[in-house]
Amino acid sequence: NFALFSWNFFPFEGILANSKTGILHEIFTHIFVEIDLFLEASKRHPKTIYVHFFSHILVSDAVEARSLSFNPDHVDIYSSSWGPNDDGKTVDGPGKLASRAFKNGIMRGRNGKGSIFVWASGNGGRYKDNCNCDGYATSIYTITVSSTSESGHIPWYSEACSSTLATTYSSGTTSERQIGM
Repeated sequence: NFALFSWNFFPFEGILANSKTGILHEIFTHIFVEIDLFLEASKRHPKTIYVHFFSHILVSDAVEARSLSFNPDHVDIYSSSWGPNDDGKTVDGPGKLASRAFKNGIMRGRNGKGSIFVWASGNGGRYKDNCNCDGYATSIYTITVSSTSESGHIPWYSEACSSTLATTYSSGTTSERQIGM
């Protein structure tokens, strides 16, 4: 079994399909609490922008942990392409809850054989970002995968780093086929 969690497509699809588990209620409760906190903060700092707010709630430690441990009795492989900003400046990694979710998945997932966490190496190539600055990609609990274009060249968005374990085909330039999309 396979779950695909992407930065752009947070696991709401899977959560909605399995809303009987109470996860949907928990996430929306979290969002409404965050909205209340945001509204309070925006009264004190009226120039706060909404994009920051929505980025904040999508990447909270609790929501990340929930994603990494979503339905572990049925999901064997978690493929993720989210993490710290790929801006060439951000160094970040999983928080306490997400770290615990990784550890629990490795110890208890797949009926005790351990969940498999596959991580994209990142999309910050244009900013000279390096996935060694991404605590998810460099985690001992993840398998980091990079990409190559159809012609075997390094795509413009690709990040190099020592934690990359494998490379697979993906999109490259606009003149090449968009493999895997």
